[in-house]
Amino acid sequence: MEVLEASGPGLERPRYHGLDALRAWAMFLGIVLHAGLPYMTSSDRIFWGIVDPSRDPTLTTFVLWVHSFRMELFYTISGFFSCMVLQYRDNRYFVRQRVKKLLIPFLCWWPLIMISLESVVIYHEWAHYDMGGGDGYWTTLGNRFVSRDYWLGYQPTPNGGNRGYGHLWFVHYLLLFVATNAVAMAVPWPAAFRSLWNRLVRSADWGLAHPVRIVLPAIVMIPMVAEPKWFTSIEAPSSIRPVFRYYTYYGSAYLAGYLLYANRHHLETLKARWGWYALISLVGWTGIMLREYIHMHFVMDTIDGARFFFPKGNLQPAVELATDQHRFLFPPVELFTSTPPSISLSESLVLVPPLAVSLVMLSSSLALFGISLRYFNRPSSRVRYWSDSAYFLYVLHMPVTMILPSLMLPLPWHAVVKFFITTAATTAIGLVLYEYCIRYTLIGSQMNGPRTRPGRDTAPADSATA
Repeated sequence: MEVLEASGPGLERPRYHGLDALRAWAMFLGIVLHAGLPYMTSSDRIFWGIVDPSRDPTLTTFVLWVHSFRMELFYTISGFFSCMVLQYRDNRYFVRQRVKKLLIPFLCWWPLIMISLESVVIYHEWAHYDMGGGDGYWTTLGNRFVSRDYWLGYQPTPNGGNRGYGHLWFVHYLLLFVATNAVAMAVPWPAAFRSLWNRLVRSADWGLAHPVRIVLPAIVMIPMVAEPKWFTSIEAPSSIRPVFRYYTYYGSAYLAGYLLYANRHHLETLKARWGWYALISLVGWTGIMLREYIHMHFVMDTIDGARFFFPKGNLQPAVELATDQHRFLFPPVELFTSTPPSISLSESLVLVPPLAVSLVMLSSSLALFGISLRYFNRPSSRVRYWSDSAYFLYVLHMPVTMILPSLMLPLPWHAVVKFFITTAATTAIGLVLYEYCIRYTLIGSQMNGPRTRPGRDTAPADSATA
């Protein structure tokens, strides 16, 4: 694998201020997403342990919309910046920076986050559902951490279903993509493979020349998209052991960003035509709602799914369901129907939702690239600060977005009010901790490069990395 121009350590890298802002907002949307989960009409204690009696269908729709592109956008940005770093620096620098900024913080934060998450879940069950049988909270928590069942939950399993890395799974997979990228750069590929890569770059060049052409790569991606995004509420791997279908699915987003930088002359195309990509994304989202309409006839994770051209073990052929067995997760679907479709109709439409997911994944990312570069591509100290803090805010946010809804559970407030309180309070707590405990310390230097407090001599800021 190679980029199109010669790299060199002496070359000055450009600064994409708009993409700094976009990356920060992609991370912030993680706070928004998890703050909204307790108030979704489709949430339950099995899917999300902390569920409020107050639910809101509009908030549910908003959260599911964010969920349809947020993580894919993050990986696209990461692939873009990875290609940029390799354009101007060598492979050793690339690996060294990723180890410093991703791997080391990940290994430090992971055990602390998992302990915090379990502590919050135990508190919620103890406070609201009498977990512990009358024992105190600390006794109940201690019993949990010394139990065999808790530690068995970390056993690697082929298809997830255990504790894994919590919400830090995204770093785990990003590290896998970085490792793959570094190995691909280091291998002396034969001429035939280099020619194949250059053809892929030229194909991306052709596809980026007009928004409508995005349909072709979306069709190619259907086998990768089918399982990770087929079922609305199960789209994140929860296993220490990597799951191949997630590696290929999110890896395709990383590759899309890499190819975008290799064809960065099309950034001007995105700035001019972002509206078309936004329109394609909206049209594609109706296909995702179609998934919600037909998916209830299908059962996940069975070997028979291969007959629908999906990865083996994905989808069982449709079976008839009683009317009282169905439930639509997307509230807008209920505006048009209250009953499931016929099996024949479901089977005839089964490839439409994966195509729609591919379209939304690609078009949303490209539209947001265009918007950020057209309207926000200027230096801003606030945006830079927001970008610097985004990684820490995302690492920290999950326990906070769980404990706050638990504390507010008895309050008779509307779901949207509680959602905004959770989002604002989590962000405020994260920013305060980042400013006074992280930014100017060794931890902050590890994550973002050295920063000096206002009023002191300013150290040179590190350039953008993903």
